[in-house]
Amino acid sequence: MIPHERLSSLPRQAMIGGTVVAASLAIGQDTNLPQLPAAADHTISFKEDVLPILEGHCFQCHGDERPKSGFNLRHRETALKGGDHGEDIIPGDSANSPLIHYVAYLEEDMEMPPIGKAERLTSQQVATLRAWIDQGAAWDAREDDSSLQYIFEPTIGYVTVSGDERKFREHWWQDDGFTGGIAELSLKDQLKEGTRVELHSRSIFQTEDHEIELSFRKPDLGIIQFGYDQFRRYYDDTGGYYEALGQDAPSLNRDLYLDNRRAWIDVGLTLPNWPTIVLGYEYQHRDGEKSMIHQGLVFPTSPPGAAGKGIFPSSKHINEETHIIKLDVQHEQSSWQFENSFRGEFTEFETRRETADFVDAGSTVPASATRVEEDYDHFNGANTIYAEKQVKPWWLLSGGYLFSDLSADAGFNLETFLPADLSAAPFQGDISRGIILDRDSHVINVNSLFGPWDGLSFFAGVQNDWTSQSGDGDLLLFGTIPTRLGSNLDQITTEENFGLRYTKLRNTVVYADAKFQQVDIGQKENQFVDDGFPADNDFMRDTNATIDHKEYRTGLTYSPWRWASIDAWHRRRLRQNDYNHALDTDLGTFAPPGNGFSAFIRSRNVDTDDFQVKLTLRPASRVRTTLSYRLTATDYDIATDPVVDVFGTAFSAGRSHSGNYDAHIYTLSNTIQPSQRIRLTGTTTISDLRTVSELTDSTLLAPYEGQIYTFLGTANVIVNKTLTWDTTYSFSKADFRQNDTGLNLPLGIDYDRHGVITGFSQQLNDTSSLRLHYGFFKYDEPSLVEANDYTAYGLFATFRRSFQWRLPTPRKRHGNRLPTFPIQKWNYRRIRAKSWIASSFWKKLMNLKLLIVNWGKTDNQPPIERFKNDGHHRRSPFGNDDWTRTQRRLRLPGFRPTTRCEHRRLRWTSRTGRRIWMARQASRINRLRHCRRVWGGRLLHSLGR
Repeated sequence: MIPHERLSSLPRQAMIGGTVVAASLAIGQDTNLPQLPAAADHTISFKEDVLPILEGHCFQCHGDERPKSGFNLRHRETALKGGDHGEDIIPGDSANSPLIHYVAYLEEDMEMPPIGKAERLTSQQVATLRAWIDQGAAWDAREDDSSLQYIFEPTIGYVTVSGDERKFREHWWQDDGFTGGIAELSLKDQLKEGTRVELHSRSIFQTEDHEIELSFRKPDLGIIQFGYDQFRRYYDDTGGYYEALGQDAPSLNRDLYLDNRRAWIDVGLTLPNWPTIVLGYEYQHRDGEKSMIHQGLVFPTSPPGAAGKGIFPSSKHINEETHIIKLDVQHEQSSWQFENSFRGEFTEFETRRETADFVDAGSTVPASATRVEEDYDHFNGANTIYAEKQVKPWWLLSGGYLFSDLSADAGFNLETFLPADLSAAPFQGDISRGIILDRDSHVINVNSLFGPWDGLSFFAGVQNDWTSQSGDGDLLLFGTIPTRLGSNLDQITTEENFGLRYTKLRNTVVYADAKFQQVDIGQKENQFVDDGFPADNDFMRDTNATIDHKEYRTGLTYSPWRWASIDAWHRRRLRQNDYNHALDTDLGTFAPPGNGFSAFIRSRNVDTDDFQVKLTLRPASRVRTTLSYRLTATDYDIATDPVVDVFGTAFSAGRSHSGNYDAHIYTLSNTIQPSQRIRLTGTTTISDLRTVSELTDSTLLAPYEGQIYTFLGTANVIVNKTLTWDTTYSFSKADFRQNDTGLNLPLGIDYDRHGVITGFSQQLNDTSSLRLHYGFFKYDEPSLVEANDYTAYGLFATFRRSFQWRLPTPRKRHGNRLPTFPIQKWNYRRIRAKSWIASSFWKKLMNLKLLIVNWGKTDNQPPIERFKNDGHHRRSPFGNDDWTRTQRRLRLPGFRPTTRCEHRRLRWTSRTGRRIWMARQASRINRLRHCRRVWGGRLLHSLGR
């Protein structure tokens, strides 16, 4: 076997005493040539034959981005230069090219792609690469040429909505009315040896959808990229509905939306044989107002004292800023891959939410409302170290360590106010400006992948997490009563993962996974209200909890025929939580001490069974059908201590079945292509869900159950070479509407939602196209009695122009590239005339030299001893008849007469020369002097010899 260091260092041919000896002879009997597949016997096309192999197996590790071992296969210059192991491709000699030995798995510990990283090359693919190298390892001539590509796509649209415009915006992230802008603007400049400059941008007004990204990448040097993006998320402001109140669903009558912005810059250094270093900064900002799930109470006017119904909408204002500093370092050394990643995050968070406390039926303004203002600042620093090594072809080892530190402080202010009379002073509730939180985490893991051995592979991993958290704060109850809070949390988590894969059974893959997790939690809490009265809100609690989680998953994939396959798996999860309340005391007087919620709960078990089976059928090459069924069943059990509530009611101890969740999901997917011009796809999903709580009477809390139906279909038809028709239809329906018989309150949701977009795409020419689309959108929600219903229509037009321009390669002269300069038409004619005059003048001088040298000499004299007298040229060179033939046969020392080919060469040289004149001279006199210097120097040099 040939050591790769020796193989890469051998020259293609060795010169010994003037004799050329092939490198293969120098290697001798140490080669593995008989094990190599024979080279393909046809002409190889790089684009059609070689490029797909490189893209599928090589570019992931040996591309422009951080090529492993410094070997970049993206471009011919970098590929022939080789990497850390020397020359890997020897054009014309595939048998001795190390790359072929690597991909043929003939070099131990140098198999490419590495075992387990990607699929191994077939013998046919290796033969193709051999033939490509033997034929000169030619790249596509256009592959490395400088090129400039751009895409420009302006768009405009108009949407009209009848009904709830805000609900339409929430569903489709699309504002009504006119919208327009640039759907895509892309510029790509491909320079030599992989250097790329790219610009991507999008800007759609009215919907506030903007994005721009600019990047510069140069292999073996670095990367610079920065960008900005922004989008808007809309929310509906409608509340719930209760028929007995005799009113429509209440609304805030405000536009609710959140603007999300992000800006970033990354600067990276990718020098060969150096660690890859990327330093970055990112800014994130969210600002706006969104709806909340929590809704306020609406009380009926009669009968007096009736319970309120939570149907009045509420909102939350958010203003959040985050600054992130990033530093990533990656390096590969001695087959070890090291990565270090640091993140430093500074966050400032402010929120304000308002919830209705009391609303009279029919009123649009709450009689009383609560406002909660919160502010939160934190710094979170985290650093991760990761290492990976392919120890053996059958053993991959990896490990990592994470350290995280969080320091935060928070405050809040609660007050009650009267929205109908904002002049009235608000009632001050709880207030705090001194809540502090500290948290440290250490996480370490080790993982191994073994195999495959005869189709069997195995992986195992273990991870430990240590987290310590402490928090304390001072607050004022009702703005006046001092209160102290404290909380400490210590948590240790250990997790183990195991898995098996076996592929040797005919047409079958069998797998099994297991996950185990053990968690130990120690938590202390305390609160003391300095109001001079003992109460149950003065408490101390010390709780120890353990969590034991087990998860098992087994499955198989079986394909008895090429047109059919089945995939089935089953997963079982067991989670047991045990609580030991070592300390639970309070100063309450209405019930025995230690009645704090939820300290009477001793354990909680959650058991889940998850099963799925999927059948895939391909009865014809243009037909594909997939049917799947999934069942998820979860049971909840709790065990409690004897407890007496605040009213003196006693509850006995014991274990009970507290709830159940079942989900049945059916999916049908079809892809049909009746002809090459028609393609139809569709996916239908039906979900049947049910949640039951068994702790209370079913008349008070009814089961929550219903169905969800979804469908997504597309149709594409190629009408002709330039015209295409496409349609997309989406449908969803939920049927969760029900009445709670105990509270007489409607729960769940019932709706139908449709969306259709159809239109044509016309290819105007090779670089331009036009798309015209029509949209129809409809939404019905009976559970809100048409409060959120809408019908919308839209028209959209998009023009797209794309172009690619490859810069011409400048001509070469004496091995140096000459720049091309623009020459005005009149100036070009003048220079061309001067070059013709100069060439004619020097031609006559050359002829005169010939006459002087041969004056008075006979045929047998030395200057013309090579002149052949064949009986037809005995006259003097002055004769016109003999002059042309004399030129062809005359050979003077150091002088070659001008021939027709020489005229062409001089004309071409004059064109090259005028580029130099235009670049270096600005006046006519300087250009003439340069002309005389160039051509005169050549003549004097010739005469001098």
